[in-house]
Amino acid sequence: MLCHLAQRRVGITLLRDHRSRRLQQLGLTRLSPHSHRPDGHAARPPNAGNGFTEAHDYAPLSLADVPTLRAAVGSVLYLVLIALIGLGVATAVRDAASAIGIVLGLLYLFPVVTRVVNDPEWQRHLQQISPMTAGLAIQATVRLHELPIGPWAGLGVLATWAAAALLVGSLLLHRRDA
Repeated sequence: MLCHLAQRRVGITLLRDHRSRRLQQLGLTRLSPHSHRPDGHAARPPNAGNGFTEAHDYAPLSLADVPTLRAAVGSVLYLVLIALIGLGVATAVRDAASAIGIVLGLLYLFPVVTRVVNDPEWQRHLQQISPMTAGLAIQATVRLHELPIGPWAGLGVLATWAAAALLVGSLLLHRRDA
């Protein structure tokens, strides 16, 4: 069995070497051993020429722009606040798997319920108190008037959820371990 695998590996290597020599004879060289295009050129990245570029009528992104800076810094704060919610819940339940499930349930419960509710006013209200939806408003850089809550107010809602989770976790920790 082992001898058969070794013979097969040698055969594959010889075939690869033969293919490389044949490409060289034809004047085609391969840029990468992982490139499988017959012309030897490296594959173009899938998003090259696409995206938020000036060619597609988007202004160039710069951290000097206030909305871009707010979105960048706010995204970091969003992730920190989500981690603090996780810390508070994990402290309260004392089980990592349960804490992960509770936090993910909390984050995704409101958007799911929002889709089920038919009343637009209730949908907007649920989006305003949802930790994930309200917190992610900080990443918006355009059409802020269409958001259910302002960027900093949304981050404030998430901070309130984080403070509540930390408070409950702290109280349960002191009560059990006092």
